Amino acid sequence: MKKKLLGVLAGILMLGGALLPKMTFACNGVKFFGLDPWYAELSCSDGKNIDQSQFAGENLPGTIGKIVGVIVKDLMFLMGMASVIMIIVGGAQYILSAGNPTAVARASKTISGALIGLIISVCAYGIVTLIFSLVGV
Repeated sequence: MKKKLLGVLAGILMLGGALLPKMTFACNGVKFFGLDPWYAELSCSDGKNIDQSQFAGENLPGTIGKIVGVIVKDLMFLMGMASVIMIIVGGAQYILSAGNPTAVARASKTISGALIGLIISVCAYGIVTLIFSLVGV
């Protein structure tokens, strides 16, 4: 099952990579749930479409760096949001436990795990931002 899923994912990525220079993306700055699209950092040729020359020759490494940067920032944002949501869920579990020691222990475990996840995501964001500034992305 895993091999089949990886094969399908690899096929999609290869197809997307083959079609990428031919695709046209609007430079309208539309966000999806507050997340930047993967092409947010790319420059526009005519104010409407992405400049296709960014995908050729010596421009390609910088373009890939910009795309990876946007994706990583979006993933860090999602990690932080998931941690905050789990803190809220743990708080609700704690309130609804009504003094049951098992439920209180489960709620405190949820909250502590979410806080650890939040700390890790904030540290990871700082490390990634530092690496991107050192590399020049």
